[in-house]
Amino acid sequence: MKGMIGFAVLALAAGFALMTWNANEWSRDHGQWIGLAFDKPGANGVMKMHICVQQGLLMTDPPKVTENGAVLYNEWVDDHFTLTDGQGQDIDIRRIAHSPMISDRQAMNVEFFLEARLTPGGSYTVDYIPVTTGTQRYRYEFSAPTAAQEFARENFDPV
Repeated sequence: MKGMIGFAVLALAAGFALMTWNANEWSRDHGQWIGLAFDKPGANGVMKMHICVQQGLLMTDPPKVTENGAVLYNEWVDDHFTLTDGQGQDIDIRRIAHSPMISDRQAMNVEFFLEARLTPGGSYTVDYIPVTTGTQRYRYEFSAPTAAQEFARENFDPV
């Protein structure tokens, strides 16, 4: 009888520890999944990278709208995305409406795409800032491929 009570206490303690660990694991920030693709390098030695900006990213901190109803998407991109090379130099990111590298089916509810021109083999860092007034930031560090790379969703880790 004492053995069964001891086993029950041990089982309850293990169950509580497992539930606590599981709750902590589920509630932590796992990052932000964002889709991107790379084009093959051109004759000038530069390749294009396209990033999907899905509607959900815009809903977190919506872009400003002017009095006449124009949505200031370019300002939103400047405030929420940064791209730097291995030396810490900023790389220009521009907003585009369509991507020849990413189909609509792959993009899934994309609002627009971002395009950057990279040097194959170079090291880069993309930061996504969901709310400009907050401290939350997500980062994806990578080396630009030397050949085309098909669409993939990459996890931008919390910083």
